[in-house]
Amino acid sequence: MECPDVTTYIHRRVPLRFAGTETSIGLSHALFSSHQVDRGSMLLLKAVSRSVDLDAGTLCTALDLGCGVGTLGLAIAARCPEAHVRMLDRDALAVCVARHNAREAGLRNTDAISALATDRVASGPGLGYGSWDLVLCNLPAKAGLTVRNSIIASAIAHASGQGVVGLVVVKPIAEDTESLLQDKGATFHQTERGADHTAYVFTAVDDGAVADTGAFDAAAGTDRFYLSSDPVAAAPELVPPSAEYFRSRGVSTTVAGRRVQLDVVHGLPEFDEPSHDTVLLARLALEELSPHQSENRSHGGNGSDVGSQDESGPPAGDAVPSEEDVSTEYARSDVRTLICLDPGQGHLPVRLARAAHPGSRSKQASGGRTETGAGEKRAREMGARHRVARTRLVLASRDVLSLRIARHNVRAQFSQAFGQDRRSQSNGPAGADNRPASAGPSSDPDLVSSVIVNWSDVPVPAGATVMLPVRPAPQTPWLQDISLLWDRVCESGGTLIVAGRGNEIGRIESRLTGHSGKRRKRYRGFRAVLFQSAPPDAM
Repeated sequence: MECPDVTTYIHRRVPLRFAGTETSIGLSHALFSSHQVDRGSMLLLKAVSRSVDLDAGTLCTALDLGCGVGTLGLAIAARCPEAHVRMLDRDALAVCVARHNAREAGLRNTDAISALATDRVASGPGLGYGSWDLVLCNLPAKAGLTVRNSIIASAIAHASGQGVVGLVVVKPIAEDTESLLQDKGATFHQTERGADHTAYVFTAVDDGAVADTGAFDAAAGTDRFYLSSDPVAAAPELVPPSAEYFRSRGVSTTVAGRRVQLDVVHGLPEFDEPSHDTVLLARLALEELSPHQSENRSHGGNGSDVGSQDESGPPAGDAVPSEEDVSTEYARSDVRTLICLDPGQGHLPVRLARAAHPGSRSKQASGGRTETGAGEKRAREMGARHRVARTRLVLASRDVLSLRIARHNVRAQFSQAFGQDRRSQSNGPAGADNRPASAGPSSDPDLVSSVIVNWSDVPVPAGATVMLPVRPAPQTPWLQDISLLWDRVCESGGTLIVAGRGNEIGRIESRLTGHSGKRRKRYRGFRAVLFQSAPPDAM
């Protein structure tokens, strides 16, 4: 799958000048540094031009970790056309914008992939990840300390040997960063200090601190490196993030009246509790899937608010269908697909998975044991194999980190429901999240993860229920994307549930057509609306 057209996300083009060459890049409000070329990136390029011989022809490969729109990588690619430059970002939209900027600039010596900055990336076929001539990174200041340190270790490991590392940080963390580099035995070639940033160009020997993450093929027992130029296909290895990303383990939260436990990571919201829109999505989704609501889902409903909330308390007073009710509905129906867009840390998919499979409980919640009891007995009576075959949970996001942690939380806590019968395809116990890259979505039909660029990218199978938290970036075509998504939902005869701030949901309601049987909930300025697509003869 190639990158979709991202021109509607680009609101301006600005010149990019570096070491006697000039090109231009497009900026997006949905990505870092949306108004001008980031001053920290320009400071780092200045330090590189003063310390690296760009005319000797010795610079053959360069890697941009966390590329954003591609500022660092494209500047090097324009200045050194004989070098191959690979750009990497966890955001698939950033990858596609960087690729778009490369095409617009006529640069054919670049590619870009979706991955984490701590993943191992080979510089070419048959070459290890420690063979890059130049590794550049504008270190994300808001990442947790352990994540920042891990990214620095990754940059050093990729440039191990004679490779050079260029790193820029904001001023508040410059002193700590410099101390860390000194502890790692860095040899500084250039240090540039600006008003708000400090840039370092150095060499250092890899100390082996880079975690062994998702680029390992357990089946073959050999390293599998990221080499694809396709940003969607480049990140199928959706294993959990490395340990440095984890913020807390076994965080207990309440989602739609039930306690769930998750491992949470730095760099994503909802690390302590689910947001209002996530809770509203869960409540509407569970009601939609309950057999008790079937009478209320007739087409042409009056659209009145169901369980609307005032400002005095949380939305816990609504009647939420029991997990037994939802599971019974699954068992009676054909394959039901639940699509969670932008799943964040995984609160919503974990809650849905638990409702769909009441016989499986979190290992943390049961002291490391899978709970036995009435729920599991009922599940066995229904037939575990039959039940799993009836349920498909799809996670889709442009953020690779979100997909990895949400998938990890679902699989780790509900191993009985997901992957129980596929022990031979994983590199560990049943339901473990370290299955080889070759065991992709086709061999795991019950839990599918997809890297997408925007909401309209996701395929919608017949009768699917799509859940979307609406958190748009300003001046981006988010309404258009939702309209295109709704067209797909209508074609499939499915259901769309959206939740977000009231004014944004109001704009969606006025935009979408061809729906019936709406239901709504609201709480403290947030609203959720369920759009049921009308049958073809009613439209």
